[in-house]
Order: sequence, then structure tokens, then C-alpha cells
Amino acid sequence: MELTKKDVDYVASLARLEFEEKEKENLVKQLGSILGYIDKIKEVDTSTIAPTSHGGTSENVWREDVVVKSSQETIDALFKNAPEQDGDFFKVKKVMEFVVKSSQETIDALFKNAPEQDGDFFKVKKVMELED
Repeated sequence: MELTKKDVDYVASLARLEFEEKEKENLVKQLGSILGYIDKIKEVDTSTIAPTSHGGTSENVWREDVVVKSSQETIDALFKNAPEQDGDFFKVKKVMEFVVKSSQETIDALFKNAPEQDGDFFKVKKVMELED
């Protein structure tokens, strides 16, 4: 199919674009070249290639979670950056009322099921094992 200025005018009107005559001549050549390349691609036999929804693989690339023992030095470094702690617990300020437009009843229900709490804080137990 040969592209003409009339085709460029039509596509330009659909896109609400205006071009000078010289630009239209360039577009006829450029778009014609693109369409020619598409015609060339259509010639490739793809009957033996399975259809895909994307070009990447669909394999899971996540690694398995592995529990490793941490040194006391590592644990101390982690707790050094904690704004608040209580023994073996990080103290984490509850944020549900700021993040979720929840009623006080919902927040109270969440706190009711928390394993440990201290006022407006959940206590989150550290989950690291010390090296022997």
C-alpha cells in the first residue's frame, strides 16, 4: 500500500495535528518506510511460535526464604537504629488511624488481637537467632 499526502492529512486530522507541506512530504516518506517494514515483518513465518502475552519469561525469580543465624553485633546494629524498643521488641507506633479511615472500633479490634502492646504501640518481636 502506497501512502499519500491525503492519508497523512487524514491521520493528522484524527490526532488534531497540523503540518506544513514540507513536513507532510517528509511524513509520507517516513510513515511509508515504517509501513514497509511492517509488511516485511508480516512475511516471517510465526506458525511454530507459541503466542505470548509478553516478551519475558514467566518463571518465578524469587529465592526461597532461608532463616540464618545473626551475630549479636548484627542484632545490636539493628536495634541501634530503632527509635524505640522494649527488651527484645521493637516498639512500632500504630498508624492505622492515619492510613486507613477506620473507626475507633476497628482500631480497637486490631489492637485487641495484637500479641503485645504498650499504649499506642504494637510490640514486634525480633525474629533472629544468635550464633552459637
